[in-house]
Amino acid sequence: MFSVVHIIQEAEGLRAQTSYYLSKQGYSPRPYSTVTEFLDTVPAAPGCVLLGAGPELSDLGEQIATIGARSPRSPVIILSHSLPAPLAFAAVKAGAIDCVEAPCGADLIVALEKARLGHADSRENLALRQVALARLARLSQRERQVLQGLVGGMTNKQIARRLELSPRTVEMHSAHMLSQLEARNSAAAVRLATTAGIPPLCDADQIGASALAPAYSPNQSARQRRTRQGTPFEATLPSVIDVLEGTTDCVFLLDRDERFTYFNRAAIEAIADQRDLTGLNLWDAFPAARQTIAFAQMREAARERRPVRFEFYEPDLAKWFDVSVRPIPSGLQVFFRDLTQTRMALIALRQSEERLRLALEASGDGAWDFDVSSGRIEMSPGYLRNLGYDHRAVPSTFEWVKSRIHPEDLPGLERLLAQHLLGTSDPYCAEYRVLDGQDQWRWNLDRGRVVDRDAETGEARRMVGTGTDITELKLQRLRAEEAFERLNLAQAGAGAGLWDYDLAERTLRLCARSLSMHGIAAAPFVPVSERRWEDSVNPEDLPAARKALEDAIATGGMFRASYRTRGDADPRWILGLGRIVPPSCGQPRRFVGINLQLSAMP
Repeated sequence: MFSVVHIIQEAEGLRAQTSYYLSKQGYSPRPYSTVTEFLDTVPAAPGCVLLGAGPELSDLGEQIATIGARSPRSPVIILSHSLPAPLAFAAVKAGAIDCVEAPCGADLIVALEKARLGHADSRENLALRQVALARLARLSQRERQVLQGLVGGMTNKQIARRLELSPRTVEMHSAHMLSQLEARNSAAAVRLATTAGIPPLCDADQIGASALAPAYSPNQSARQRRTRQGTPFEATLPSVIDVLEGTTDCVFLLDRDERFTYFNRAAIEAIADQRDLTGLNLWDAFPAARQTIAFAQMREAARERRPVRFEFYEPDLAKWFDVSVRPIPSGLQVFFRDLTQTRMALIALRQSEERLRLALEASGDGAWDFDVSSGRIEMSPGYLRNLGYDHRAVPSTFEWVKSRIHPEDLPGLERLLAQHLLGTSDPYCAEYRVLDGQDQWRWNLDRGRVVDRDAETGEARRMVGTGTDITELKLQRLRAEEAFERLNLAQAGAGAGLWDYDLAERTLRLCARSLSMHGIAAAPFVPVSERRWEDSVNPEDLPAARKALEDAIATGGMFRASYRTRGDADPRWILGLGRIVPPSCGQPRRFVGINLQLSAMP
């Protein structure tokens, strides 16, 4: 790892600015005015070279090549204000790893970090490769061929047949090969060979590089096919180990005795848990898995010699896996993915949905999910049960829902729904009558919104919401309106004013005469806040009026209070009379009454 940055920049001001910026970012800048000055003092410690360039610098490629030859451990990044595309291409072709626009910024830091990480990886890989090549140099030609057979996934018998040797001879070569490589087992030897880049021993009877090639001609074997340049076809393909190491899936191989022979890096990280499982029997390494579906499925794949795929929970690791098993001549090839996070997210989603369902059922509300494109709608069982329907017998179609809606209410509902689907209203809200299971009309309040639209057309695809039975609320409003009507008749005969007090909303609806008595400027029967009524009452009389109201609410008795209005030189005396509208259940919600204007103090 390095943090040294060698800045080669002719312009002194830009060189100083770049040095200052990099030092503030935690790097150690080393400034040079020319490439020659840098080459004269090439440091032993590695560092990234930041080479300043301009459009007039025609020998840029030559300078990059010179830097690479003199300091091969120093990656080169070009920093320029306006570098033409042909010159930038030539720079990369000459060996520069990136070209960054000046002035200094986040792009430069990203390029430096990429260079640092790439340098660390290349050093580590180079060291491992050198060790592997040194050990492989100890092998004889036959021992090297045996190792190539193992790299190709071949068994000793297959290697013997391919090399025209006896299996016993192959075993002897294999044992001596492991000793020379200082490898504990065949899997460790294969990893060493893969690091050194040793190709597999080709054999049409087993999975190797040739097995990965497309079948261009049924009349030619893989070894007979040639590229246009005459190169053997197998040489153009990666080894099977390279493919397995490069996949994002976890992979391991089992021999015919169900012993591990190979793991790719992803599999080691997923299930090895810092254990060396090579050579161990699968069911000994994971004994609890014998009691799962995996045991039967993998035995079936080995016995029937056919691929299988399944999902299962592995108790030893406490993880869910998606597993694909494929028979190969040497045993089984197993690809798998960890599904634990996906499964846990699904469980959490189901628990959340269950909590929502319970909450909705407890409140009497129901949930619905409308697939707009197909016309299917799913309604919660509890909501349908409240309407007197068996959810198992109700069709999951929007057409059925429309058939249960009152004909007078259906056009309005369809208009509101169409507006919301087009995106002109949010959220969707509609009140309508629906026929229940006893053929009685009940009032329903729908609230919802579109949660999924087509990315290209913007058309609504899915909509979710809730439904609430508001039949009782509608009845309360009807009773209140009837009470208003009766009071209206009384008003006409006695000159009284009407009022309706909503205890939940803390608002009043007053007739025109009551508004005039209190001096409140508002439209008749439009809700006004409780505060506006209080502002119209004389402050000396307000506490007594409030107490009379609270006593009536607490006892359910009659409300009676006299008070003066505020603001007039000659204030009016008003007598307020009222009674609570009895609720069917729960706390009272409404107060209705009349106001009488008195000629003098009562």
